[in-house]
Amino acid sequence: MSGSHRIPEGRPERRGMAFVLAGAAVGVIACGGVAAFVLNQVASPDEGKGLTSSDLTVESSPVPTRTDREAVPDACVLLPESLTRELVPEADRTQTDTFAATDAHNQCVWSRFGDQRLRQLTVELRAVPGAADRSSADVAHDTLDSEREADESGEGLPPGQKVSIKRGVDTIGDEGYLTYSVQSTQRRGEAVVNVRAGNVLITVHYAGGDSAKTPLSSKKAIDGATQAAEITVNALATR
Repeated sequence: MSGSHRIPEGRPERRGMAFVLAGAAVGVIACGGVAAFVLNQVASPDEGKGLTSSDLTVESSPVPTRTDREAVPDACVLLPESLTRELVPEADRTQTDTFAATDAHNQCVWSRFGDQRLRQLTVELRAVPGAADRSSADVAHDTLDSEREADESGEGLPPGQKVSIKRGVDTIGDEGYLTYSVQSTQRRGEAVVNVRAGNVLITVHYAGGDSAKTPLSSKKAIDGATQAAEITVNALATR
């Protein structure tokens, strides 16, 4: 999936061309009159005395705002292979098919099973649309808040898995949070980092164990998920 939309460029209309040319001619004459008036004012020896640079104001051009996205790129191509190999050695990379992927929503999974160790990294991208008179960024903000409440409460976690760490993330994107939980029976540690960049939500899951008996530590899980989220956000900014 390319995650891009092509917008056709419009052609200028030809009708009314004579009217436009006539208007242009009138505009030239009017501009000439204004120019003469301005030159006359500048030439006057008594005008403009005492003016300093502080009396002159220049309107600055408005700073362009970040355009909301209607699509996101393929999540599988945003992370460097060196990072995915470090987090999930000898991993198989697949696009998950648990939902119907669209230009606005897709995710990629790097996973490895066997050798008494399981590791899995998931990166999900979602371009959130606006609603009624609300901007897409506002809707994405509310969606993030709702998901934070659910994740921090442990909603949806399997039996035996409990959240032990939860905190905000203010160094990646516009806002975000992270959680860390451990599944006691499977001895599996999992970190979730969920951040917003404009109207795009970037959700990273990094889970697994260091051995058959040792869950992935909170530091390893959180550091890995945070690094993947940060690189993903930076990659999005260039696409």
